[in-house]
Amino acid sequence: MDNKEYHKAYYQKNKEKFAKYHEEWRKKNSEKLKEYSKKYREKNKEKLTIYLRRYYDKNKERININNLAYKKGRALLVSERGGKCVKCGKDKNLILHHEDYETFDEKKLMLLCRSCHRKIHLLKVI
Repeated sequence: MDNKEYHKAYYQKNKEKFAKYHEEWRKKNSEKLKEYSKKYREKNKEKLTIYLRRYYDKNKERININNLAYKKGRALLVSERGGKCVKCGKDKNLILHHEDYETFDEKKLMLLCRSCHRKIHLLKVI
């Protein structure tokens, strides 16, 4: 097993530990993150603009469909579920999380606060 494979396997075993560490680091260093983000956007303005244009052009139909689904689904879930995060119960900074972006299926939508949404993506993607 080479070094890269070892680190990947170690990460897979310790996803929750990494997610917790990163969440704590973000809380402690929120100002630093804002500064890094601002510098990155300023430095790569042209690159980001090109990327966003390409992404939008490539996904124009899907984006428009999802925007409609998002607006309808969010309003529906907020009213049905009392306007609270299904994980922690917070009622601010709510986001509609899609399990599947291809269809608008009410069963596959979750109303989450920003921090719970971030946790879900950290545990799934990374």
